[in-house]
Amino acid sequence: MSIEIKMPALSPTMEEGNLAKWLVKEGDHVSPGDVIAEIETDKATMEVEAVDEGTVAKLVVPAGTEGVKVNALIAVLAGEGEDVGAAAKGGGDVAPKAEAKPEAAKAEAPKADAPKAAPVAAAAAANAAPAATGNRTFASPLARRIARDAGVDVAAVAGSGPHGRVVKADVEATIAGGGAKAAPAAKAAPAPAAAPAAAPKPISDDAVLKLFEEGSYELVPHDNMRKTIARRLVEAKSTIPHFYLTVDCELDALLALRAQLNAAAPKKKTDKGEVAAYKLSVNDMIIKAMAMALAAVPELTERVAALPGIRLPGTVDAHELLLRGLIGQQISVSAARTHLTRLTRATGTAFPANPLGLTTLFPTAADIASHGHQALTGPRTRVHNLLRITERLASGALSLSSADDPGEQRTRLLAEPGIGPWTADYVAMRVLGAGDVFPVTDVALRAGADRLGLPSAPTGLARWAESLSPWRSYTAMHLWRIAATSKGQS
Repeated sequence: MSIEIKMPALSPTMEEGNLAKWLVKEGDHVSPGDVIAEIETDKATMEVEAVDEGTVAKLVVPAGTEGVKVNALIAVLAGEGEDVGAAAKGGGDVAPKAEAKPEAAKAEAPKADAPKAAPVAAAAAANAAPAATGNRTFASPLARRIARDAGVDVAAVAGSGPHGRVVKADVEATIAGGGAKAAPAAKAAPAPAAAPAAAPKPISDDAVLKLFEEGSYELVPHDNMRKTIARRLVEAKSTIPHFYLTVDCELDALLALRAQLNAAAPKKKTDKGEVAAYKLSVNDMIIKAMAMALAAVPELTERVAALPGIRLPGTVDAHELLLRGLIGQQISVSAARTHLTRLTRATGTAFPANPLGLTTLFPTAADIASHGHQALTGPRTRVHNLLRITERLASGALSLSSADDPGEQRTRLLAEPGIGPWTADYVAMRVLGAGDVFPVTDVALRAGADRLGLPSAPTGLARWAESLSPWRSYTAMHLWRIAATSKGQS
């Protein structure tokens, strides 16, 4: 009897995934535990193992197919003694309706004619329309003052600035032409308000491709992680007010050095020919500068030399990081591990068989809010606060993301009973990538400082670290490593 292989659910929230690559072909014999395919979720690419023995009769879903629903048929195995051809025919009519894209799709530039240029006259007419919405006219302050002094009605001046804004040159041209004088009495009936402009439509893929010469590019499909990143960035940009501060830095010497180092990189052979073994970015140069700055501190020189370029660890789940931090605060590392293991076993979700040996996923805030009281132990107030925070996270009353403003996030967290400065600092470091956090009340951080002969009391340690701003988070990483190393050696 033929055996159906279906798209597995690689996480509790997974509804669909991309079949990135088949590692077997039709006719291959597989045994339980053999890796047969790579599946992309929105967070990672994972290998899928066979759970039955048989011969691959048919690969129903081709490699590169996106949006394959969980439990959709992706392949058929012929059982022992079964005819492979018969098994393939029996499983050939269940292919999911998903968009298939080859792994290395070569782009074909559209052969349509280039878009015709918009008539110049129409563009000029649109630009010359007065910048008025209702009774308001958009004009620069200087243009308004010149118009007022000259007795010119600024609402009647055709604007040539961005979006039809009236600028100084427009008013001066109107004055020179002797027109648009302000009416001394009542003005004529105002023109009807212009209809609000429609939101600009995003440029289509075909329009983008037409900007490039045919055959000069290759189309590479986005993986699910890139799609998730793009979706989150659009969400953050659309729902959170933004303002921007800029600083001009002269990096000519740094960029020249970067170009020199990249040019000196050794070559390695790949399928696409010889490529550079590395390519340094500006960020790499900044990390190097940070390490050199810390190495100039006598107490840290030896440590930075042993571990240069240390980076801040991030997180893929801000809620999980906060909950782990809350459970682990004010107790030892071993005790925190015991509490977290007990909680995960009681409220977590079973994880499918995988090469990493994972068995259970850490519970969501909703899971802990519903069932955490069965596994959480400790002081009643602490447990109550933790359950309350999980309820607020699950309901959205408490939000936490990498797009948060650091000051606002800290204020929001400290307003919650049960969240102290240490937890707020730790979340800022891991979720926001804050580079200047130094939690002086942390026991391990103070132990690392003591091992280096630094002040271990919070006040003295904070005073010592003031000169290390804005790299104090990286200093904390070094002190934590020192504490962990010394404990392991003892």
